[in-house]
Amino acid sequence: SEIDIDLYKNNSSPAALVQSSEGMSPPTKVTRPPSYVSEHRHKEIWREDEGKAYKVPKYYPDLKSRAQAAHKDLTMAEVAKHDKRDDLWIIVDGKAYDVTKFADKHPGGWLPMMNLGGKDCTDAFANYHPARVYKTMLPQYYIGDVVDYKESAFVKGHRAMRQQLLEEGLFETRMSFYWGLAAWLAFLGFTAMYLTLGCASTVAHLSGAAILALFWQQMAFLGHDIGHNAVSHNRSKDSAGGLVIGNLLTGISCAWWKASHNVHHVSCNSLEHDPDIQHMPIFAVSEEIFNEDFYSTFHKRWIRKDAAARFLVSYQHWLFLSDYGFRALQPLRSGLYSNVQRK
Repeated sequence: SEIDIDLYKNNSSPAALVQSSEGMSPPTKVTRPPSYVSEHRHKEIWREDEGKAYKVPKYYPDLKSRAQAAHKDLTMAEVAKHDKRDDLWIIVDGKAYDVTKFADKHPGGWLPMMNLGGKDCTDAFANYHPARVYKTMLPQYYIGDVVDYKESAFVKGHRAMRQQLLEEGLFETRMSFYWGLAAWLAFLGFTAMYLTLGCASTVAHLSGAAILALFWQQMAFLGHDIGHNAVSHNRSKDSAGGLVIGNLLTGISCAWWKASHNVHHVSCNSLEHDPDIQHMPIFAVSEEIFNEDFYSTFHKRWIRKDAAARFLVSYQHWLFLSDYGFRALQPLRSGLYSNVQRK
């Protein structure tokens, strides 16, 4: 767009303006480079919706009321100031959105949104949201284009690769795989029940316990996929399946897992935000943890490096092995315990 630069002072008289303008060049024009949004406004891209890839407009028309009230010169620095739960802006494809009022209604919880508050969340948004959200929901929260938004070479390459994978249908679920997995898990589950409940020998009970452990271990893979809505790609269906696979059959709360895992993916390996790397005072997964104390936004407490933490972490190579071994044997122990109780 072009901006007129007024060379005259507002309090000058008409005569003075005429006199002062003699021999002067006409007012100059400054041409602003095209923004990311203006360059891509009419572009179509691939997006996913319930497991299928569709080619759709990159941008949908903004609501008239939102467009009229939109900021004209938003910058990355200005958006970055709005990163709190009660003042939450995000950037998606170069456009800024004020999602403060939606944060507490967000199906994935407010914490992943806050972790990306004031930042470019284009890729995380694409990974977690179906194509229809760009048309039916985002325009309600539009507040303006970010004039200095740019893609780095790495990000551009990543997005190009994702577009290729979507176009080739490689994100679409092959349901035959899950039917085969269901048959395998049913075989393990019923075999474990038969050996435990239908047989009397100790060998059969030990075998039942081992197969039950394998059943639970294999169920974890399916639980992970369905927790990501990656089986049917329908949130209602996969959430219902998660209650059966997680809560009922393996004793893992699907809601708890999602609350933790969603945050892990949107802020992966962030010391302050990612709960999957916050294991103090037993384990430290990075030397940076010992640089200074930090506040965990997930656990809502300070992570401190006191004397006890330093002592335990100095032996974490042994503690890890014992912890891992205990976890690996836990299903077997549970199966044996149930057999003893039945006797």
